[in-house]
Amino acid sequence: ENCHIGHLENGYFSHNKKRVYKEGERVKYVCNDDYYTEHEDGEVTCTKDDWSPPPRCIHKKQCQNIYFDNGYFASRKQTFRLQENVTYSCLTGFVTPEGQEIGEIQCQENGWTPPPKCIRSCKTPHLDILNYHANRTVFIPEDTIEYACLEGYQTVNKMPIGTSRCGVNGEWSPTPQCFAIECDMLTLPNGDFSPKKDKYHNGDVVKFTCANSYVRVGHASSQCYYFGWFPSPPVCKVNARGCGPPPEIANGSIAGGSVEQYRHGNRKQYECNVDFKLVGSKEIECVDGQWSSPPSCIEDKMPCGSPSSIPNIVLQQDDQTQFSHGDEVAYGCKQLSGRSKVMKIKCHNGEWKPVPLCADPSPQCEIPVDVHLMYNGRPATPKEQTKFRGVIRYVCKSADKITKRATCISGKWSPEIECTGMESTCPAPPQVPHAQQITAGRSYKNGTKTAFSCLKSFQLIGANEITCIDGKWQSPPHCVERPCLPPQPIDCADVPRLEYPNLKIKKQGKTIYLAGARFKYVSRSGYMLDGPSEITCSMGNWTTAPICLELPCGSIPKVANAQIEGRNKATYEPGETIRYQCDEGFLIVGPPEIICREGNWTAPPFCKDVTCGAAPEIPNAYIASTQQERYLPGARVQYECESNFQMMGINYVTCTDGQWSQAPTCRDVTCEPPPEIAGGKIEGVKKSRYLPGESARYQCWRGFQMMGSSRVTCQNATWTEMPKCKGEGGKCGPPPVIENGDLLSSRMQEYPQGTTLQYKCPSLYVLEGSQYITCADGQWTSPPVCLVACTASEEDMSSNNIELKWVRARKLYSTSGDFIEFKCRRGYVKDPASSSFRVQCVEGTLEYPWCKPGRNCILDEKTMGRNNIQLQSPRSSSPSTYLSGDSIGFECKRWHQKVSRAESFQAECLDGVIQYPTCRCKCS
Repeated sequence: ENCHIGHLENGYFSHNKKRVYKEGERVKYVCNDDYYTEHEDGEVTCTKDDWSPPPRCIHKKQCQNIYFDNGYFASRKQTFRLQENVTYSCLTGFVTPEGQEIGEIQCQENGWTPPPKCIRSCKTPHLDILNYHANRTVFIPEDTIEYACLEGYQTVNKMPIGTSRCGVNGEWSPTPQCFAIECDMLTLPNGDFSPKKDKYHNGDVVKFTCANSYVRVGHASSQCYYFGWFPSPPVCKVNARGCGPPPEIANGSIAGGSVEQYRHGNRKQYECNVDFKLVGSKEIECVDGQWSSPPSCIEDKMPCGSPSSIPNIVLQQDDQTQFSHGDEVAYGCKQLSGRSKVMKIKCHNGEWKPVPLCADPSPQCEIPVDVHLMYNGRPATPKEQTKFRGVIRYVCKSADKITKRATCISGKWSPEIECTGMESTCPAPPQVPHAQQITAGRSYKNGTKTAFSCLKSFQLIGANEITCIDGKWQSPPHCVERPCLPPQPIDCADVPRLEYPNLKIKKQGKTIYLAGARFKYVSRSGYMLDGPSEITCSMGNWTTAPICLELPCGSIPKVANAQIEGRNKATYEPGETIRYQCDEGFLIVGPPEIICREGNWTAPPFCKDVTCGAAPEIPNAYIASTQQERYLPGARVQYECESNFQMMGINYVTCTDGQWSQAPTCRDVTCEPPPEIAGGKIEGVKKSRYLPGESARYQCWRGFQMMGSSRVTCQNATWTEMPKCKGEGGKCGPPPVIENGDLLSSRMQEYPQGTTLQYKCPSLYVLEGSQYITCADGQWTSPPVCLVACTASEEDMSSNNIELKWVRARKLYSTSGDFIEFKCRRGYVKDPASSSFRVQCVEGTLEYPWCKPGRNCILDEKTMGRNNIQLQSPRSSSPSTYLSGDSIGFECKRWHQKVSRAESFQAECLDGVIQYPTCRCKCS
């Protein structure tokens, strides 16, 4: 195969010394100013399919230094080259979309990518009452922060934490605010309380007293918390009712038993069975006829710490920091403890049992911090001693200073040391909403701790343990609803809309949604939502999401010249199919079945007329079979040639896919008048045409001798071998006449031996052979031939449904040996049986390729939706149908970027098929 050097738009081939190159040869091309070669070296190679890569000159794209709001280019240049990177800076108070003060952009074919942009930023809130920690100081619009209020303060929603969102104007919304916690004013009929204030704040404790002859029913003090006063203030009554027996609890019992009647203020304690743990206060109180809430006994399997801390024992196995419930440990006693054999103890609900026999038989008791030890009626502080055995005498530091007595028995004081002075005790610990409290006893002395754990679906904010300090409890934690992870997408719905954006925050690189966040779904075309269209974050989970219901389809699309198989209905369920069958003489194009999907039918086929019209007329031939107006596929029409014409090719044409096959030709088998010969002539008068078998006779001029037979015969449109007339003494007669050519000198009757003559051909004709002839031994050497030019006209190409690929003129003249490239006309595609579309001119003859009708393309909106693309310039008429060969320009939807190669966005309809490019979201 050869490659032709033709016209190169906006460029030229450099140093080309010839017009035709063979396969494997290389050539370079150069582009004009403001254009550049598509490939860096500008070199192309001749292949069997033409130049590779195709030579192409691309217009050089330049980008301008532009002005944009709130920023400026770092460079002062006015123009920038393609692919050049440029930095820009934002003014104070503005940042790039990535949150930086400096951004980088690149000059690309479609301009600056990404476009330079400076947006107003938000700065870290500066408020003394906020507790905000982050390594960021600048935020961009849509950023959400979570802030915490300092102790004693809360948000407008009465929560310890709040969220705020950076707006496009650089302001936080809502404004981060923390308000001091305040409690309502108190009243106590028939009693009094202290201290009295205009406002009570978080942590304030109020103590209550009743007037003479009145009994206090309720707690003696109350503390102000973020959820109000706790415990509730008491009431002062003239008489307080007694209580019946205390309530029984599962897996536990009342210590010391019970009686039938108890007075107001009486207390009783509970104890749990073996293997159970007490949760809540072990003590209850009779309050005006009602017992306070009893504790619970729950099964517990707590682990144990290392037994090595038990006095006087030695482990006989490897030690661990923690042992599970039920684990057994082998031990022995230290020397001098009186025992030497190996024994075992078992971890039972956090305690080692039984108590090791060699352990200290009389464990010490710890002195509480709120007592003074007494010795001989005077306070006595032992040196660095906090544990005792035996009997002690003590007074409470903040009570009535009465000396009391307690005995240490098995590590516990009996009776229990209780300093109940009002100044050193706290009110009952708060009941935090959505939390359970783990505490014991009903007297909350200085240093007493109480722990909290949140109920299921709530999370704890703050410390899980608070301490009674100077008669006040520390601020308790909050139990807030757990946040939600991002919801699962719904296949048939668009991306849901978040109704409260400030409830979306990022923590440790993960996006979470706070309680109350709400998403609203909208179904895509072809679907409907079954159930609520909104979901809400509640208790760490989203409420039930809707499900998708595919819509049914309406009436069946009509297809001309086709019938349907099955029953026609008003509506069809999703997934139902309908099959089409074309009428006789029509061929179905496309899938014969359509399916109901998403409320619409898939694209129906069409029935293409595959009958043929009148059979083509062939010059010098007639149709031998019966003629019709229309022919069905497969029909044949036979031809016969007229007299003196010979059939070339098969003698019939066939109707296939609406087109007749290549028709035969009838070649003229008569001969033109026999040609002139040097040194001789035809006897008699020449005829204009000679029938096959007719002959003519030559005679030589005087002085010339005949060589060969003087008679020539017409056979199959050509003459038999011509004789030659040889001159005496080596002379030659007049030189031979060549078709479409001339001698450069005047013609004579005789030429001496050795004479040389020159021929020339007219414009657009190619001289083949030597342009010179020589008289040698009475005969002229072989003359050249002037090869006729080829002409490709609109009429010739129209019948084969083709047009010129590179030239727009209606006619093209090409010299013999040159190549011409064709392409299919709009709406047509290459016929697989066609010859090559790169045709060589051979002695004035072109072998034309041919194209067949192509299938139309119908835009697939669903594929375009999935690929996030749209048309570059939607057409007003027939916006979804294209003929084969049509170009279709695509572009990415807004906020999307290209994934496919840039050239694939200029697609082409090829016999019903479109290759769709792809874009993806620029989402961060």
